Amino acid sequence: MSLAPMTILTYNTRHLKYSDKVRFFYALKGRGKHQGIIKEFKIFQLGKTVLLVKPEHEEKVRKFLQEWKCPSKFFHALMKEEELQ
Repeated sequence: MSLAPMTILTYNTRHLKYSDKVRFFYALKGRGKHQGIIKEFKIFQLGKTVLLVKPEHEEKVRKFLQEWKCPSKFFHALMKEEELQ
């Protein structure tokens, strides 16, 4: 059994106005021909505000959330590689 390091992160968008939340989710998930960061960095969305990110993309996602002034928490974990397929 091989384990891979991953980052689980949670974020909060309560501070955003409705129109800004829509723009945030378009940037996160993509819209039309524009892919969001979830697709770009092959992020797993575990829940509405919970993401599973590969360590090499953690800093990019952190900066994305900082740009939107979203409070966030990052947790480091080990996952079975076969579960990440």
